[in-house]
Amino acid sequence: MAAFEPEFPPAPWQLAGEFFAVGGLLPVARARPFVPADLAIAEVLPGMTLGGLAVARYGDGSVLSYSELLVIPALVRADGRTGGWISHIYVDDEASLQGGRSIWGLPKELATFDWESQPEPRGPNSTALRVSRHGKLLLDFWAAPRWFSVPSALDLPIISMVEGKPTPWQAAVSCRARMASIHLEIPSDAPFAELRPRSFLGLHGEKLSMQVSSPS
Repeated sequence: MAAFEPEFPPAPWQLAGEFFAVGGLLPVARARPFVPADLAIAEVLPGMTLGGLAVARYGDGSVLSYSELLVIPALVRADGRTGGWISHIYVDDEASLQGGRSIWGLPKELATFDWESQPEPRGPNSTALRVSRHGKLLLDFWAAPRWFSVPSALDLPIISMVEGKPTPWQAAVSCRARMASIHLEIPSDAPFAELRPRSFLGLHGEKLSMQVSSPS
């Protein structure tokens, strides 16, 4: 008997909720093992590319409700297009996992997300998150939004492997964005430990509305 696979919505996906992100420069030599050999890594400075880490939770107004952790080790180029390469991505919903793998070729894996709102002294609006897989910690995260938020909109270009071919797509994001102080603890045995961002001043996006396009 074939294993049951949950149905997932067709692309594009509409997602709503909030996210936290931190990014910065990463040495190309460090990113290279996490990027397919036939993809060129785009340098923003000699020997350096851009990478980052983001966590998000999607709820009301989304095609699926779930939490997500994704890691981008580099910007890559393919067929004249430049976009982020997602080397690791974790979710807590089986339909999201199957849809991400089937539609966008993303290496989604299931993980457990434990969110918690933190009281003082970390701040009344701060947030903590622990992500684990098979009982092993992947990420211990804490963030405190700073200052005021402003309406923001941008298109995030991504390149992933769909049916063995580099394929571009994008996430069109609108939100109220503000800076956030972010603290990360990534165990040394986590699959993405080598990709720890150098910067800990990140971004918080609330009232997020994001449309994830079909691969093109």
